[in-house]
Amino acid sequence: MWLSTETGELFVQSYRATDEEIRECKEAGSGPGHSTEVPPHETIIRIPVSVLQILQEACSASGPHLG
Repeated sequence: MWLSTETGELFVQSYRATDEEIRECKEAGSGPGHSTEVPPHETIIRIPVSVLQILQEACSASGPHLG
């Protein structure tokens, strides 16, 4: 994970979701007003449970706009 000191954006390296996992995500749906379609310039990644705490800590450390 990398936190941009310029923009505050968090960059995450993880496993790409499989085609089946992407189908499952689409079936589960998305938040209200959001499409389940993945634009060509985006992808779905799988974040292992072991990384979730690190991700939460990174968001909290970056300030109130993320954490």
